[in-house]
Amino acid sequence: MTTDYPLPAADPVTAADLLREGIQTAERGNRGKARFLVRQAVGYDPANVPAWMWLAELVDSTEERIDCLRQVLARNPRIEAAVAALVTALVTHGANLVERKRLADARLAFRQALQIDPANVPALLWAADTAPTPDEAISLYGRVLTFDPANEIARAGLAVRFQPTVEERCPICQAGCPRVERTCPTCRSVLVLDDPGAFTVPTDCDEEVVQAHIPRLEKAAEQDTAALFALGLAYLNLGSSSLATRTLKAAVFRPGIDPKVREQVYRVVELQVSGKGSVRERLPAAKEPPPAGPTDLTEMDTVLMNADTEPMPPRPVKSAPAGCKSTTPAVPPPDRAAPPASTAPAAPASDPRP
Repeated sequence: MTTDYPLPAADPVTAADLLREGIQTAERGNRGKARFLVRQAVGYDPANVPAWMWLAELVDSTEERIDCLRQVLARNPRIEAAVAALVTALVTHGANLVERKRLADARLAFRQALQIDPANVPALLWAADTAPTPDEAISLYGRVLTFDPANEIARAGLAVRFQPTVEERCPICQAGCPRVERTCPTCRSVLVLDDPGAFTVPTDCDEEVVQAHIPRLEKAAEQDTAALFALGLAYLNLGSSSLATRTLKAAVFRPGIDPKVREQVYRVVELQVSGKGSVRERLPAAKEPPPAGPTDLTEMDTVLMNADTEPMPPRPVKSAPAGCKSTTPAVPPPDRAAPPASTAPAAPASDPRP
């Protein structure tokens, strides 16, 4: 704690006089002047415990209050009022840090409060609410119920922490994964489109796993919009820009698509068509995704439909099995093809002979 002005050597008499005047000033309601006088008192006599206690009540910030109370306990750790006040100040300081999103500093303040008073319920509750892991939160809520069995906040906190982790299936590989995950922990595919830039470089997906699920997704995509969308995601993760663009365009024109998802697809398609998307093109040609032609298109829909992408490679013509008569008309051989048009000059319009 520093004083406003340089002061001479310790002078307990002067310090006592300044403290007395500061107390009287505080009782008259002038906290600013009282704080100034008491600061001078502790400057003249740093060992004056009552002066530190009064200063702890007069300072404006919680950090200064904590500092003053620690000065008191450093000189006399048996003052119970100072111990209780310090714990309360640490909890208040931690709560303020939580509001400012400084969770690491807040946890430190709560731990310091619990080191002084392990049974302090407010400190336990705040520490549980900001615990970095569910196990730590459960342990802290349990300690609260040890001291206060009817505490509703702790009971509610335990009910939430004991709920099983909600899982979903990865839309590409069908493995279970937490709902909050952006990337499948099994096939490592990126599962969301809110960051189009995530696909401007090759993703960390397991290409063999993703490619193994492509046939299943292609078959399901004929009837299922979600599967068609997942197929587009799979192509994006594999770096097949042209297939991904065509598939996602077909998906967003299906009925019932969320406009937010359509906007995300629009931004992804922009990157892919502009050539800034993933550069890998390793997948063989896949069948064209099922089209869906809406009757009323927005400007964005028109851009999506008219996006310039690579043409699909032609499908090979399958020959008829042995012993079966083909129904496809045969192409005539070259020697029996229609003769070329005559190159002789055309007859004149009228015959000049009589």
